[in-house]
Amino acid sequence: MDMNNILSQAQAQQTTGGFAPQQNASPVDLLMAQAQMIGKKKELSLKTLKQAEKEKILRVISQCKDIANQHYEKIVEPEIQHREENYFANVKMYERKFPILSEYSEWRSMDIMNVVKWVTPELMEIFAGTADPVDIKGVDVNDDRVARKIKDLLKYQLLRKNHWFSFLEAVLKPCIVDNFGIAKVYWLHNEEREPYEVMFDAANRSQFMELAAAIENGEIEITGMKPLNDGAGQFYKIEFDRIIIKANNPVIEHLPASEFRFTPEAKSVQECKFVAHRKLVQGDYLFRKEEEGVYQNVREALESVGDTKPTSSELYHNDEINNIRERLSDNDDASKNVELYECYIRTDYNNDGKTENLIVHIVGDVLLSVQENKPGIVPFFIAQAVKDSTMIFDPKVSYLQDLEQMQDLKTALVRQIIINVALANRPQKFIEENAIDIDSLMAGEEYVFTSQGKRPSEVVFIPPSSQLSPAAFDLIQYAQNDIESNSGSTRYNQGMDSQSLNKTATGIKAIMGKSQQQTKLLARRIAENFLISVFKYLIVLNQEYMRPNELFRLTNENITIRREELDIDYDLIVDIGGGPGTKEATIQYLMLMLQQLYPVLEQRGIVDGSGWHSVAKELLDEMGLKGATGYLIDPNTPEGKEKMQAAQAAIAQKEAEAHQRELEKIKLKGDIEIEKAKIPRLGVYYNELPVDTQQQLLNDFNLKSNISQLQKEKEEAREYRVQRYGLFNRSS
Repeated sequence: MDMNNILSQAQAQQTTGGFAPQQNASPVDLLMAQAQMIGKKKELSLKTLKQAEKEKILRVISQCKDIANQHYEKIVEPEIQHREENYFANVKMYERKFPILSEYSEWRSMDIMNVVKWVTPELMEIFAGTADPVDIKGVDVNDDRVARKIKDLLKYQLLRKNHWFSFLEAVLKPCIVDNFGIAKVYWLHNEEREPYEVMFDAANRSQFMELAAAIENGEIEITGMKPLNDGAGQFYKIEFDRIIIKANNPVIEHLPASEFRFTPEAKSVQECKFVAHRKLVQGDYLFRKEEEGVYQNVREALESVGDTKPTSSELYHNDEINNIRERLSDNDDASKNVELYECYIRTDYNNDGKTENLIVHIVGDVLLSVQENKPGIVPFFIAQAVKDSTMIFDPKVSYLQDLEQMQDLKTALVRQIIINVALANRPQKFIEENAIDIDSLMAGEEYVFTSQGKRPSEVVFIPPSSQLSPAAFDLIQYAQNDIESNSGSTRYNQGMDSQSLNKTATGIKAIMGKSQQQTKLLARRIAENFLISVFKYLIVLNQEYMRPNELFRLTNENITIRREELDIDYDLIVDIGGGPGTKEATIQYLMLMLQQLYPVLEQRGIVDGSGWHSVAKELLDEMGLKGATGYLIDPNTPEGKEKMQAAQAAIAQKEAEAHQRELEKIKLKGDIEIEKAKIPRLGVYYNELPVDTQQQLLNDFNLKSNISQLQKEKEEAREYRVQRYGLFNRSS
C-alpha cells in the first residue's frame, strides 16, 4: 500500500476525529506508517556515505579551509586587531607611532572609546528599550491574528529562552568598533528517552488515536511491534521510547571574529562556498558527543593532530592563555586542545550535477559527522555599522576610521603640552661643576654651598622655557570638533556642555534631533541588514524543528501555535524610533484614541470590545504596566464575554429607565398644560378702562421712554469724548 496514502489517511483521521480506513488498511498499518515516516526517517550521515563521497567532501573542505584561514590571518585579523588597538588607545601602539614622545609621556586620547560608549546606549535604547524586540504584521487582515502569535513566539524565545539584552550589548560593540559583529543562530534540542512497552488492541480505535497523536507530537517513538498469540489475534506488543524534552528552542549568541572563517569570493556569507565556526575544544567534549551518537572517529581525530595553539587575536585579549593551557593540561586525550571546525559547505558530493548544502564537523583531516543542511541557510549573520555591498569584510571601511587620525592628533598635541609644562615646572639647569656642591643641589637641601667669591647666578644658569604655541589649543579644539561632527556624539547631547547659548526647549529639541540623525541611520542599517535576517531565520528554524503544537506562557497568558501557522507571508518591522520622547508621544496618541476616536467608531459599529481591549492593553504596555490581565478583562475569554453581556444588559437597563423617566416628564408637562387650559381668563381693552387708569398708564410709558432717551444721549456723548480726546477721563 502507498505510504503517502496511509499517512494522509492517518492525518484525516486526526482532523475529523473519526476512522475511515482505506481498503486493506488496518490501524496497525497506519501506526507503523507514522512511526516509519516520523520517527525513523533515513538521513544523510557518515554511515550512509560511500567512501568516494567521503573523500570528495574531505578534499573540498581541506582546500576551502586553507583559503579561509589565509584570508583571516592576512586580511581580517590584522585589521581587527588594529581597530581594537585604536579603541583601547593601546600604549604599545602609540610607542610605535610616537617613539620620542612616548619616552616622556604615556597619555593618550580615548575619543574612540568615548564615542562608542555614548553611541551604544542609544542603540540599546532603540533595540531593547521597547517591550517587543520585533513587530510582525500580516500582509492582509486575515493574517494579523497569526502574525501576532508569531510575534509573541519570537518574544518568548528571545527574552525567556535567550539573553536578548546581553546578546545585543555583546554584538553592538564589535559592530561599531570592528565593523564586524557576528551572530550565530541555531536550534538546541536536548531530550531524554525512557523505554516502555504496551499491549495494543488493533480493534481499539481510541487507543490507536492516542498513540498516533503521541507520535505526531514527538512524545514517543516506536522501536518495535510484535503480534501476540502467534499472530492469530488482534493484539500486539508495542515497544517505544518515551521522549522527555529538556530543551527545544532556538539559540542566538555572539561569535568572536577569531572563531569565524569564510572564503572571500562572495558578497555575503549566504553566497560563500565555505563558512565555518572554528571552536577550540578539548577531547572530553568530543568523546561525550561520540557517546551521544553525534560524532564518530574521535580517537582517530585526536591522534592525527597536535595540541592547538591560540591565534594572535586571542593572545591579544589574553596574553597568558598559552601558559595557562600548558599548565592546566593533564597530557591526555581528555584535556587535549584541538580545533573543531563546524563547516557549512556547498558541494556536489555525489556527482549528480546538483550542489548540496552540507554541515560537516571535522578535526584535522578526520570527518566526525556529515549531515544535510535542511534550511539551506548558513546560520551566521553579520552586523556592520558601514555596509559594503562588494565584499564581506573590507579592511578599508570602518565606522570609526575617520576618528583615528583625530585621536592621534590630540594624543600628540597633548603629550607635547604635558612635556612643555613639565619642563617649565622643572627646567634644565647648567652648573659649574667645581664651583657648587652638586650633591646638596640635587638633594634639594636648604643650604647649597658655592665656591668663595662666586655668586649662585654665576655658577647656575637656567635657560628660558620655550613658549607653547597658541595654535596647539586651536588644533586640539579642531580635532574635538571633527570627532563630534563625524560621530554625532557631541558634548551637548552628552549633557556636558554648560556654556550652551541655546536655552529654549525648541532649540534644544532641534539640536538633539540633529545629533541623533546619524545614530538613527546607524540603527536602521543594523536593523535592515542584520536583525531582520536573524528574525526571519528564527521563523525558518521554528518551521523546521518546532513541535507540531507549541504551548508557551507569556505575560500571564497561555498561547498555543501550530507549526503550519508559521507558513504564511509576513512583514517584519523593527521599530527604531525609540527613546523617551517617542514613548511619551505614543502614550499620548493612544490616550487620544481612547478618548476621542474610539467612541465615535463604536457608534458606527467599527470597533467592538476586542478593539477597546487591544488599545487599552497597548497603552498599559507603553506605560510600563506589564500583565494587563490584572487591569483588563479580555472580551474573548468566557469570563470576559459574560461580563460584557452583563455590562451591556446594565447599559440597556439604564437606557430603558432614562427613556421611561423622559416619557413621564412629557406626560406630566402635558397634564399641566391641560390644567392651565381649564382655568378661565379675563381680557379687557385699553379704551374700555376708566380715564384715570388710562392717564396713569400713559404717564408710566412716557417716563420709561424719557429714561431710555437720556441713556442713549449719554452713551453718544461718551463715545464723542473718546474719539476726540483719546481715553475717557472721569474727572473731565
